[in-house]
Amino acid sequence: MSEPVVVPDIAGALIGWRCWGLARTAAGIRLASHGETIWPTHRPIEATCGTSKPHVSPATNCSCGIYALAEHNGFPYYHYDGPSYAVFGQIYLWGEVVKGTKGYRAQYGYPKALTLSHKDWRWAQPLRDAYRVPVRLQDPHNRKED
Repeated sequence: MSEPVVVPDIAGALIGWRCWGLARTAAGIRLASHGETIWPTHRPIEATCGTSKPHVSPATNCSCGIYALAEHNGFPYYHYDGPSYAVFGQIYLWGEVVKGTKGYRAQYGYPKALTLSHKDWRWAQPLRDAYRVPVRLQDPHNRKED
């Protein structure tokens, strides 16, 4: 069972790791979560819950929230090859946060830094422009960043 993160009142956010897909929208290329949720630009995404009992997301007795892993090395080794997840990176998490065994579920999230495979180089500048965060290219075969 997950438990709430107990942290002192601080100005700042937790940092986690996650992956996204890419979606083509009328406004340009955007990050997309599982379930085809398009991440907004220039503002955080806010978690919501689709259950019949309204509550602030995330809740300890629910699975809702913005997901992220606490450690990079705990992330599934996917090499950016799958059609679902083309982008990997760090994310700021804040608001209500529930700690799990490998990471967090948060109320709010926004990308901190993104990494793309070399084969997806054409999306680097559009993502930089849209989210105003660093975007790096990585060779998935030797796992060294450029």
